[in-house]
Amino acid sequence: MAEKAGFKTLAIDYRDLQDDPVGRAERLVEAIGGLPSAPVLVGSSMGGWVSMTAAERLPVSGLFLMAPALFLENTKYGGAVPDGYRPQCNHVSIVHGWNDDIIPWQNSLKHASASRAALHLVDSDHRLENALGDIKNVFSRFIQQI
Repeated sequence: MAEKAGFKTLAIDYRDLQDDPVGRAERLVEAIGGLPSAPVLVGSSMGGWVSMTAAERLPVSGLFLMAPALFLENTKYGGAVPDGYRPQCNHVSIVHGWNDDIIPWQNSLKHASASRAALHLVDSDHRLENALGDIKNVFSRFIQQI
């Protein structure tokens, strides 16, 4: 969808960093740090946390987060996102499943409330497989705004 809208896409290879969100964030910052313009970052679960962490360090044009691993204190994710945290971009959209049994949807609500991000709650679980049509529509509107 992003390519059809005129965006170039890049998927970072994290296979050697399976369970290392901090290492993944470092690799993402390294990969996008020299780009000529601020990228749009898209991430799900750990990838959402990685995208948020990268956006703390570098400006981005937008963040599209799905079931992001936010506010997971005492975990490998380094604790909660600071209250009132606002990434260095104006376009943030979060999609989270009502039935997520891995990361509570309330965590995304807490972040969206503090940062004024758009929040879309869908009838799905953490994998969001039941909401692919909804996500496609939300993402399409999101990239049109960028």
